[in-house]
Amino acid sequence: MNLQLVNAIVQISQTLSLEEQQLLMTQLNQSLISHAVTTEQKQSQLHISEEQGWEIWRSLKTLARPSGKTDIAEAHDRYLYAKP
Repeated sequence: MNLQLVNAIVQISQTLSLEEQQLLMTQLNQSLISHAVTTEQKQSQLHISEEQGWEIWRSLKTLARPSGKTDIAEAHDRYLYAKP
């Protein structure tokens, strides 16, 4: 989130007339509602069935490439448990 932008909008809105503040609030609300609907539509498009999910999971092993690294588990543990 761009906190500076939010603060600037708040400061600017405080300098507006009551009518201009109402117009700003109306337009911001419409924009937020439109964004929420778009986000909801995108999420519904991403919905896949359980069987499709398992097919994707099973396909990962055929798509994987060898990494050439030999100590992946040790490096992972060292990253997680090493003391700074």
